[in-house]
Amino acid sequence: MKSRLFSLTLLYLIILVFLVRGSIQVFSDIDSTGLEFPYQDKFIQDSKGRLHIVFEDSGEDLQQATSTDNGSTWSSTEILTGTSYIHPSLAVDSNNGLYVVLVDGGPNNIIYINSSNQSTWSSPAIIASTNNLDLPSIAIGPSNELRVCYIDLTQGDLMYIGSDNLGLNWSGAVVNTSAQDRCDIEVDSTGMIHIVAQSDGPDTVYHFNSSNGVNWSTTLIDDGTNHRNPSIAIGNNDQTYVAWGENTASSKIWFANSSDKGKSWTTRSIQVNTTSTLNDALYANI
Repeated sequence: MKSRLFSLTLLYLIILVFLVRGSIQVFSDIDSTGLEFPYQDKFIQDSKGRLHIVFEDSGEDLQQATSTDNGSTWSSTEILTGTSYIHPSLAVDSNNGLYVVLVDGGPNNIIYINSSNQSTWSSPAIIASTNNLDLPSIAIGPSNELRVCYIDLTQGDLMYIGSDNLGLNWSGAVVNTSAQDRCDIEVDSTGMIHIVAQSDGPDTVYHFNSSNGVNWSTTLIDDGTNHRNPSIAIGNNDQTYVAWGENTASSKIWFANSSDKGKSWTTRSIQVNTTSTLNDALYANI
């Protein structure tokens, strides 16, 4: 009886594998020109199911890659060249228009480009230029508002800039001056802006939110040390999720979630590898 049950169970599992085969993630080569660290950059899916990513290649030119088959194959196109373009971040609006913010690696201005048809891109426009700016992240609100965070490396400030007319005009504010390093941004269904950032020094993780981009509330998510590169996502019912890495030999990925727009957080860690070394779990994205 046990042998027959085992055989039936094994047959069921084999059938199940074939049934779910289409949903198993298969690794594929997006581009072979040499990717740099993408930092805040994430895969974006538009309303037609197409996947998009932007990245800097080994020559620090900006590349766009698109997949129409759930990531099995990719087409890659160079969209900016001629200077050093680094640390891009991508977002898509409700009409499937694409928006990118990035850094021109010489003067370190924050640059903005967009494409309404996902193939023809606007000329680069400088939206912030107070020298030595870096690591921008972009998100789009429920009414296609553009929301961007970035770091002023000279002052150590966490900065915000936003546009309510698809990039024609921008206004900004200082979010926090306590030596922030690295940020990521999202917008929930009510238009509330959420930013996570890593402090430079003890490497703790903070959450900032604002309804207008001017007045900001601050919450400490985690006060550990060597915690790096936080990433944020908004889920169903405006649940807020944050993930980050740990720059220690313990190689933990950390995760936190909030159901009250960032006022309180539940935090837990995932052990990635018990025999790993530094940087093995440094970059986490959600």
